[in-house]
Amino acid sequence: MPKRWLTIVLLVVFTLAIYIMQQQRVCRASFSKIARGMSITDVERLLRMKKTEINEIYVPKQLGWKSPPSALEQTRYGVGTLRYYVWTEEGRDIFIRSIGEVVSDMYYYEPSL
Repeated sequence: MPKRWLTIVLLVVFTLAIYIMQQQRVCRASFSKIARGMSITDVERLLRMKKTEINEIYVPKQLGWKSPPSALEQTRYGVGTLRYYVWTEEGRDIFIRSIGEVVSDMYYYEPSL
């Protein structure tokens, strides 16, 4: 009898692990949870993925992010190094512009059919 219960518990744990790993991390639902002022570490924790820092020249022009940030943004998010990050999964991208380690702008890209 105990062997049977152990088998059932292991099967349930294995099924849950597969379910969690199959969930999309870069998606509109995850993007909607990201907020200005959030730390980059919090974004990594939310998406369960490491960030990829990119150079400003690789940021799509249609985002319209001005460099350097405005005086209002510097007041709101502090003065720091301007950085750009991207998280990519199956063609979907989340772009983040940060001042220091704080999110100042974000953009979600998903290819249309």
